[in-house]
Amino acid sequence: MFRQRFKAKDGSEPDKRKIKSSKVEQDGIVFDSKLENYFYNLLKENNIPFLLKQSFELVPTFRYRHETVLAMKVTPDYILPDHNLIVDTKGFGNETVPLRYKMLKYMLHTQGTEYQIEMPSSQKACRAIIEQLKTGWVLSEPLTESAATRRKNNLKKEGWIWESGMWLKAFKDKYNDGTIVDGTAVYNAERIMKLRHYDFEELLLKHK
Repeated sequence: MFRQRFKAKDGSEPDKRKIKSSKVEQDGIVFDSKLENYFYNLLKENNIPFLLKQSFELVPTFRYRHETVLAMKVTPDYILPDHNLIVDTKGFGNETVPLRYKMLKYMLHTQGTEYQIEMPSSQKACRAIIEQLKTGWVLSEPLTESAATRRKNNLKKEGWIWESGMWLKAFKDKYNDGTIVDGTAVYNAERIMKLRHYDFEELLLKHK
């Protein structure tokens, strides 16, 4: 069956048009949308501490053959550190949003800092978040350790350090024949991989 495709006035395909929001300025801050500004005022009215427009680098800048590929970042509207909460107001989304937040969740998970992420798309949803915070949302209390936080704290107690996007720890093993092998252990998904120095250096090169 033939299906007619309609174009926008600017000639672009409907799914290729740029999503436009009305920018709003307040307190010297330019907000990308009225909804983002609305949530800002809710936070101020209820004296809820927040960080505004903090970026997370998902993929660093790197060289690919003869070109420089720029970093990929995600910048939520608000981080509420006292509540372990990220809020990104989305009156309208685009096709990159689910991918970026999926990558952000994985990054936070591997770092052991699993923020709850809320993406309200209306004023009603924004108010619901504030009401939950005011009435004692579980995340508004001093945080009970999640499984990821417990794992992170236990690893630190055992001498592991977070470096180059991995949990690392020096090791030295002595075998029955007296041979001593040392190197760096890498912890990943409940598994420990022990690498001699030259193998670890090769892993780092691949990881960069």
